[in-house]
Amino acid sequence: MKLRTMAVFVAALAAACSQKPPTISGAYINHDPNSAAMLQLTESPDGKVLGSMSLVSIQAGGALDRKMVNVTGTTDGSSLTLVLKFQQINKELNVSGVMDHGIMVLSLPAVQGGQDIRLVPAKMEDFQVAMDEVSKNAGAAHQSAQKAAVTATIDKMVETDTAALILYNQRAKAPSNIADIDKHFEGLLQFARQDLATEKGWLAKLNTSPVADGQAGVAQAQLGVAATQFGLYRDEVLTSVANSRAHIAQLDQMIANSACTNKVPTPPDMGVCRIQDQAISEYKVAKAHVLDMMAEREQLAHKRDSDMQALVQAGHSH
Repeated sequence: MKLRTMAVFVAALAAACSQKPPTISGAYINHDPNSAAMLQLTESPDGKVLGSMSLVSIQAGGALDRKMVNVTGTTDGSSLTLVLKFQQINKELNVSGVMDHGIMVLSLPAVQGGQDIRLVPAKMEDFQVAMDEVSKNAGAAHQSAQKAAVTATIDKMVETDTAALILYNQRAKAPSNIADIDKHFEGLLQFARQDLATEKGWLAKLNTSPVADGQAGVAQAQLGVAATQFGLYRDEVLTSVANSRAHIAQLDQMIANSACTNKVPTPPDMGVCRIQDQAISEYKVAKAHVLDMMAEREQLAHKRDSDMQALVQAGHSH
């Protein structure tokens, strides 16, 4: 009986000694919604490792990045050391790892984050499924990035328009200068009155002075110069009125076209719209104030122009 037991023990020991250590040859994958990696390794009898790794990942903006890596290294069946050589960027990465019940756990260097990457045995079909998922998510990320870019552009446009309204509202608070305009008109009219008075004075001396007719003509010409100078200033005032009204029309059109007041496929941020709404509310008050001032200037220019025309007519009637 003892001899039989000893024979069984020796047979079992011999069988254990003859077993080869487990090989790491095979394919392994690691994946998440944003990336997938497939590592294919072949182990030689002397523990050397050759293989490759395929990487696919989603980059900023939803771009799909693909990399191929050449792999070399060594293993004793339970632990391994690998050198990863990235083909496109000419970069090497040294990693160590262990086999944990068939699962490969690679430890990245501290400069790469020092995290552990778990790769499970898989087939090429499994990697294809993982890549399809990453590719689908990349498309969604790309669309999201495009939408964000469009929103940012629209927000910038709204902010620019709002800044224009705020600046206009601030400038519209300036006090009316109608008194200064009228004072300038009056000064130009006074020159014309003086020229007309001079002309009349010489005309009264036509029968007593041989130079009276010539001097009256000179005075009439000076009255014409005064009228020209008046006309230039009148046109300047009326042009400023027209420009102000045109500016208001542009701002009105800008508000009408605003993404905040129109339905657009990609609406702007509600925060920038609230700021614009406040600026538009203040603009309506400023606009009414400016339009009143422009109407007042226009009326004054036409009234003073009538006064000048009367002086010119009086000078020409002699």
